Amino acid sequence: MDTAHIWLGRFADESALNEYFVERLDDDDDVPINQFASDQGVTFYDHDWVEYGYNNSGDLQALMAGHSYASSYSQKVMEIVCDRTEFRHIHANTFIMADHTEIPTPRSCQQSGYTFWNVGAFELTP
Repeated sequence: MDTAHIWLGRFADESALNEYFVERLDDDDDVPINQFASDQGVTFYDHDWVEYGYNNSGDLQALMAGHSYASSYSQKVMEIVCDRTEFRHIHANTFIMADHTEIPTPRSCQQSGYTFWNVGAFELTP
């Protein structure tokens, strides 16, 4: 992974986030594998190239800590969150990261029970 899309959001709890990413097996290739795929406008992505996490502490650094390449993007994400009005009051408890080739057109999403915002694409360095 050399570039990743990052989203920050809010889910009711960790089990709701986990349920959101549960993959459904279907013989119909036109049916998205899970709700994340559906919300991103794709039917399939390789789950090996997607990470997500939940931390309800209110600490954005803690939310990103432990994820792959966190030192590559955490400071930039913090700056964006502080600079852009739409991110100032989100109180994120959810972090999602996907290789840019898996989700070609990342989307922000607001549905009943969850909301997340695409923060941007970030170059990753090991």
